Amino acid sequence: MRKSNKFRQILALTIVAAITILAVMLYLKLPELRKKGASLSRLPHNVDISMHTVTYSETREGVRKWVLEAQQADVAQKENQIYLLKPHFVVYLQQQSGTVTLTAGRAVYDIKSRDVTLTDKVVAGSDTGMNVQCERIFYNAQRSLLSSDDHVRIIHGNDIVEGDGMEIHSVNGTIKLLRNVSATLKPGSRK
Repeated sequence: MRKSNKFRQILALTIVAAITILAVMLYLKLPELRKKGASLSRLPHNVDISMHTVTYSETREGVRKWVLEAQQADVAQKENQIYLLKPHFVVYLQQQSGTVTLTAGRAVYDIKSRDVTLTDKVVAGSDTGMNVQCERIFYNAQRSLLSSDDHVRIIHGNDIVEGDGMEIHSVNGTIKLLRNVSATLKPGSRK
């Protein structure tokens, strides 16, 4: 009788020790498990769908107006907005051949109006080699107009033109700086 009682005591002690060791191990691993769970990205409350590598485009009467690509798109249907990461936006000129290609860190595409707002170090380049730099550019789809209220720097060859506010008409490709315009022109840089 004593042997079976001792056996039960040893078995109970072993089970209690195993449960204690397991509890301590879980307690020590809990912060690590929480970090792993936190590393999974959750969608913001206003985002319904998140996609990687997306392309949007607009074509009217068989003529391509623009193509918008991004590495990631978060769709907020209630807001009618698509939030884009690392967008690449190509606007086609209408009265002449050529394009204006814009890149940025982020963009917002309005689903209803088809307007695009590019932010975070926007760079626009043309087929002629002209380079435009600013922090924010807005594309008005109805007017086919790229505009910015920020400080803009235009580089073409060795020439630099700067100003506050800008408009690029995608119908004919003209660029207009609106205020405080200054230019640095190097002799012999134009052909």
